[in-house]
Amino acid sequence: MPRKLGRPKERDVRELRRPVAAPERREEAQGEAQARPSGIRHAHAREAVEKMIRYTLAQHEGLRLLVLGDSRQGKSTFMNFLNSMLTAHVAAVFVHDAKYQVPQYRYDFKVRNLDELTPEHGGVIEVFDRPMTTTPNDIADLVCALGLQKTMTVCEVDEVMSVVGDNSRAFAGGESSRLAFLYKQGGGMGASVVVLAQLPQNVPVTILTLSQFVVIHRLSSKALAYCEKDCDLSDDAMTVAASLEPGQFIIHERGGDPWDRTIYTTPREFIVNR
Repeated sequence: MPRKLGRPKERDVRELRRPVAAPERREEAQGEAQARPSGIRHAHAREAVEKMIRYTLAQHEGLRLLVLGDSRQGKSTFMNFLNSMLTAHVAAVFVHDAKYQVPQYRYDFKVRNLDELTPEHGGVIEVFDRPMTTTPNDIADLVCALGLQKTMTVCEVDEVMSVVGDNSRAFAGGESSRLAFLYKQGGGMGASVVVLAQLPQNVPVTILTLSQFVVIHRLSSKALAYCEKDCDLSDDAMTVAASLEPGQFIIHERGGDPWDRTIYTTPREFIVNR
């Protein structure tokens, strides 16, 4: 007969519950730590994002922002954080949310299409319907029209594939030309645009080259290679971006100091739960 099993000691239970990393993952993590460049600092994201917003909106210019990152690395969480700060500076943030079957962003109002908008609508406005009848180009038209009336608003697109499909080269022409126009000319109107993408290789060159700022969450080295040239990322920035933890990101600024050698962390209270 099997002997009677006694109750395990608490220390033994803790040992059983403790996750054990696979040998290859431990080696990979150690390699990442050793490869990470020196002189890197960590900071809260709020001050950096506020500076990014004020840099453009204070002069009644539009913000052009690209947010990159692999799946589940914190892009949507970052967007909730960004929107909480944008609403202090603009009349409305229009979010085109076509990714999941349920809304993934925090919003003040949710509409199925732009015809449902009223003067009372403001803050973060989630445009959500299944199937989606409103396109990012429709929102781009509205944001540009409001910009001409000196009303500052933001068009947010998640994800860029919902605009360009499998052909990023077609972005500058055809149906996508209206969002491309917002990206190229909207800044002078005070019209802002934010685009999210998982794969840099699917991002049109217009967006890669005209974005004033690129917020980069963790990306694979292969994915980073696609935006290295157009975003002019340094070797150190490439190395760090490939080893970020979920919720961490770096900011690349075009035309200024490309990278401030800082890893930022989005506040946990904006985490998206799906």
